[in-house]
Amino acid sequence: MSRRFITSGSATIDTITSYGQETRSGQRIGGAVIYSAQGLRTWGDKVSVGIYTGKDFFDFYGDWIAANDIDASGVVVVTEHARRLIINYDERGTFVPIDGYPEEYSKATDRVDRALIKRIIGPDVYGVHTAITPIPEILGDIKALCGEYGIPFGAEFHVDHLFGQDVPDGLLKEAARNTDYFSVNFFETERVFQGIRDYQDAIDLYASFEVPCFLRVGTDGAYFIKDGKAYFSPLISAFGNLDATGCGNSSTAAAFWAMCSGYDPLACSYIGGITAALNAGTVGVIEKVTDDMRAECRRLLQQYIG
Repeated sequence: MSRRFITSGSATIDTITSYGQETRSGQRIGGAVIYSAQGLRTWGDKVSVGIYTGKDFFDFYGDWIAANDIDASGVVVVTEHARRLIINYDERGTFVPIDGYPEEYSKATDRVDRALIKRIIGPDVYGVHTAITPIPEILGDIKALCGEYGIPFGAEFHVDHLFGQDVPDGLLKEAARNTDYFSVNFFETERVFQGIRDYQDAIDLYASFEVPCFLRVGTDGAYFIKDGKAYFSPLISAFGNLDATGCGNSSTAAAFWAMCSGYDPLACSYIGGITAALNAGTVGVIEKVTDDMRAECRRLLQQYIG
């Protein structure tokens, strides 16, 4: 029986302005779930996607789904339009998205829940990954579902959704403990936790959660935190640096894949970093992840960790 992973989150059609540039890109497919699926496919296993989206989803994503052999049985139509975003990057590689159809959005097309995962989970699934706002109750429901199948549940936390809110003490810790793995961005962490001064502060914070964590630190690289220790992988530029869009999504999913596949924490960190490097070498989503790309990623893994 072949291995299969699930990833779930938002699919967006993006118009992007890179930092220091004035020209916007044309519309191109993207979104956390698409880049996460790309990250999982980079290492070879089958992928099913769970998405709440619009009627025109396959007009934009159909060719990419077919080229990358993605199972789209978890695509659920809830709006007229697939989500459109305007993204303006700042100097740190972060952004605040602007919705193209805010009247339709109202979080319908950014939602992940147990019902969405239940449509596509099965005994051949090795892990369930989500890109999600850290709401403990929703995470707990999905983890319980994964527990029925004895498989790990991982989440990329979109903590930017918490900005400007009165975040209860311990919310993120409780959310993390309703997963088997989570990932966060350092620069977003700074904005949620006022006492965070540097990477070590963030490492100490997330180590205290006692759940494996992939901490992304932008162009400095990433840390895989497990059992109180942090395993660092620096920025890898093996494929060039054309576009940072989706690097966090793809690397988070790949590091989760590595953990589920039995790799040690240092290898998990580098597998995330190599996946981000491959993603950065292409403008937008990679049209098709090829066997040659996969082979080069595995060669780089051997080069860096032996």
